[in-house]
Amino acid sequence: MKIKVSDEEKVTAALLAVNGRATAHTLDCGHLVHLARDTERDLIARGILKKNLPGVSVTFIPAGPGKAYAKKAREVISTRVTLTRGPKEWSVTQILRADVWATSPEMRRIAVSEDAKAAMIAHALRNIA
Repeated sequence: MKIKVSDEEKVTAALLAVNGRATAHTLDCGHLVHLARDTERDLIARGILKKNLPGVSVTFIPAGPGKAYAKKAREVISTRVTLTRGPKEWSVTQILRADVWATSPEMRRIAVSEDAKAAMIAHALRNIA
């Protein structure tokens, strides 16, 4: 699967196919747009140049609803999504249904290329002699 995050109709259809009737604790198209924007902003702040962004991927599972909800149910149905940065924009490469504990924290895992990793290290050590 490779759907551009900006293609709201296709992304929504793919999310609906995976999530089914579950809507309360799942992701929607707006969440994915914010995830892509926030991830890109975070990586640029860490010293990765825009030319090194293609190939970067982020896997995200939202947090559970909290302790108050844990009394009703221990697990909730949520969405696990993987976005990959192409030459110009982010694409959805994987959408899976995820069972999340009510008290689980948000999970965001970013995988970067070797060039991007080298840029991050150089940026972190730029003021150290």
